[in-house]
Amino acid sequence: VFNALYTDFQSTIDSLDRFLDADIAPAGLLPVFARWMGLELDGDFLKESQLRRLLKSAYLLISSKGTCQAVIRIAHILTDAPVYVLERQSSYRGAGEDPYDFTVLVLCAADKKLYSSLKYLIGQFKPVRSKMNLVFLDSCGRLDSYCCLGMNAKIVEPVPGLTDHGMMLDGLSYLQ
Repeated sequence: VFNALYTDFQSTIDSLDRFLDADIAPAGLLPVFARWMGLELDGDFLKESQLRRLLKSAYLLISSKGTCQAVIRIAHILTDAPVYVLERQSSYRGAGEDPYDFTVLVLCAADKKLYSSLKYLIGQFKPVRSKMNLVFLDSCGRLDSYCCLGMNAKIVEPVPGLTDHGMMLDGLSYLQ
C-alpha cells in the first residue's frame, strides 16, 4: 500500500519540471509565471506563443529594465517588424521635449491591438519619468509624418532640388 502511494508521489514529483518549463507548461500556468516574475498581464491581449516568448526572455528584460534594449526586446516579442528607438539625445526633434522622452518607430501598418499591447508592455519596462511616443510607419509615408529616408520613404523620381535662396542642390553644396 505504501509502495503504491510512494510511487504515485514520486512520479508526480518527477514530472514537476514539465510544469515549470515555459515551452511546455500548460497555457493556464503562464499568467501565474508572469505574476511570479512581476509582470502585469491584465486581460487576454497576448497570444500564447507571445506569452511564452515573454516568459523565456523575462530575466533579460527585467535585468535591462529602463533601457533601450528592453524596449526593443518587448517590441520584438510582439512583432517581427523592424523597431527603432529615438531618444532625446538624438538630433531628431520628434523624440520629445523632455530629456527622458523617447519615440518608438515600428515599421509596419498601424494596428490597434498591437498598439495597445506595445504601449502596455513597454510601459512596464521604460524609464520611470519618461514619456513614450509610439509611431507606426507604413511602407511609404507622407513628408512631415514620420517619414524617414531609408526606412519608409521613397524618392520616386530624381528631381534637382532648390534651396530657399534659389541655389541648386547639385551635389556640390550641402545642408547644415
